[in-house]
Amino acid sequence: MAKDPSSVTIVTDASDERIPLPFSGKTVAYLLLRVLVGMLLLLAGVDKFKSPEAPYNYSFSYWHDEKDPQSGEVVKNGRWLSVGKTVYEHGGFNNADLFQFGTFMDKQVLNEQTGTAETLKGGVRITNFLSYIFSYYAQALPYLMLVSGGMILLGLFNRLGLFLGGFIWISLVIGQATLPDNQYISLLSNYVLMVALAAATLKYNRFAITRF
Repeated sequence: MAKDPSSVTIVTDASDERIPLPFSGKTVAYLLLRVLVGMLLLLAGVDKFKSPEAPYNYSFSYWHDEKDPQSGEVVKNGRWLSVGKTVYEHGGFNNADLFQFGTFMDKQVLNEQTGTAETLKGGVRITNFLSYIFSYYAQALPYLMLVSGGMILLGLFNRLGLFLGGFIWISLVIGQATLPDNQYISLLSNYVLMVALAAATLKYNRFAITRF
């Protein structure tokens, strides 16, 4: 005699769907990981605004160039230059010949001093563009660290914060790989792995402002 289907009990493994308890081991473990990842980013960002010499203090001005208020010329370079220029030069991004892909990118420009037209090589145009990219990235770096670190610590837009934090560490890994500094690469790679682990176990994130 066939059994009534309604009386059959189906046992499934719902461990992946189970919502973790607020103080379970996994949620506490994720909270510790989240605090570590967030603090690393936050403190790395704060450190960029520290004075280069003792007695140490903190100011946004240390990271940026000091400019003459009248002429706008740079009087003293900020600490951002140690990040951008090092990778820019050692990575060969300042080598115009490396980016001279024929003549199709060459451009005629007017020399304001002589009033004559001159040819601006395509390789020079690319290196100039890359120099702007490096300078803008380096100057924005500590602010991105502060934002992503704060988002991760608070549990605000968790996936976005982790994605931004992972992007920051990976970009620094790529930069160090051009030098190369294998010891620092290994350290930064560990940071990337921690962010990846936090993103993979995000379902255990119970102490957060937003769930996504």
